[in-house]
Amino acid sequence: MAAAQTQKKGTKSINDFCGYFGASGHPAITVLSGKPMRAWNLGFVFNRLRINYLLQETAAGTEDLSSVDWQVLQLNIITTRNAMGRVGGGFMKENFGGRKSFFESTYGLLLQSNSKKIGGNIEYRLAQDFDSGVVARRELSLQFEKRIASRGYWNTYITLGGVYQRYYESITVWGLQAGIAFRIFSPPIHHEP
Repeated sequence: MAAAQTQKKGTKSINDFCGYFGASGHPAITVLSGKPMRAWNLGFVFNRLRINYLLQETAAGTEDLSSVDWQVLQLNIITTRNAMGRVGGGFMKENFGGRKSFFESTYGLLLQSNSKKIGGNIEYRLAQDFDSGVVARRELSLQFEKRIASRGYWNTYITLGGVYQRYYESITVWGLQAGIAFRIFSPPIHHEP
């Protein structure tokens, strides 16, 4: 007989270590991307730092189009056992061209089963300069996650999803993503015989 899992009411993810890697496509270029990130979640306040690696292969060689995205403050406006909805703001710093910085707003929703075995995440990001009206990037991503290991506070998930990015309202990047996420839940998920 398989062991049952129980979880105390109000269990929330307090830390995430995630890495998403994928191949994206554009009709004229080949793009490889990766998104290692680190998030801190303390009740209703959330903070996330990610590096958006984006390498463009052209006839002239490889071009680095990566950025650092830091959601300085996100508010968890929905915090239930199975859902976390958040809105927030921070900045996107380009590592190419003029190395410009833009304000970035984020809207996201994470849904998980009662046992935290499966879940899904949808996130929308918009990086823009309010003075000039320039929209540096729009992004929509969807991920499905399945827990593959759990020990006390620590939980490991595999993820699969897709991402759509539009840079400067002219360059579209889309692709599939696969990755691994490590989450710490407080209080931990308990296993019962």
